[in-house]
Amino acid sequence: DYTCTETTEITADNTFVIVGTAEAESTVEVYINSLSIGTTTTDINGDWELDLSSTTQVDGAYITTATATDSSNNTSASSAEFTIQVSTVNSDLDGLPDFCDSDDENDGVEDANQIWTKTSYGISPNGDGVNDAWVIRDINNYSGNVVRVFNRSGKLVFEQKDYQNTWDGVSSKVSGNGKLPVGAYYFTIDLNTAGKKPVSGWIYLNY
Repeated sequence: DYTCTETTEITADNTFVIVGTAEAESTVEVYINSLSIGTTTTDINGDWELDLSSTTQVDGAYITTATATDSSNNTSASSAEFTIQVSTVNSDLDGLPDFCDSDDENDGVEDANQIWTKTSYGISPNGDGVNDAWVIRDINNYSGNVVRVFNRSGKLVFEQKDYQNTWDGVSSKVSGNGKLPVGAYYFTIDLNTAGKKPVSGWIYLNY
């Protein structure tokens, strides 16, 4: 089942029931990603179904094909491929998967414009696996970008070219651990894009 009616190449439904048609009363073998995952038989009208709904599929791409073998033991060529991507990622836990959610973070800023318009972030790099790093949506699309973070006194405490969404509150400008104290920090994001001014705002660090 498709999760978003306008999207037929990706779904959050991770249980499969595969159906098709072939020669009546033949044996159908179904393959996913070139591996046989089961057989079934067609009815007198040639319809068949393979129910895999008891198995939860992991996120990823699934390429499905099938062959049919008739009563005379003649096996068909492989069918055309049917490809579906399963993605259950739901960043803001709002029940709507990210691929059909225009605001994945549920922060009131549309994803498509977030990199240009979002001026307030917060991270809590305490090692619990949640919000441990500063993630700037789509920044990897802007080669040569430069991200800078300053403390309230205006001192540069972090700088990185081609930022990879990994900053966890550690200063790149001091030796040792360099873990910055709790508080608000001023940031600038230069996306190295003609006609676009650097983005700036505040990021709040809390542990």
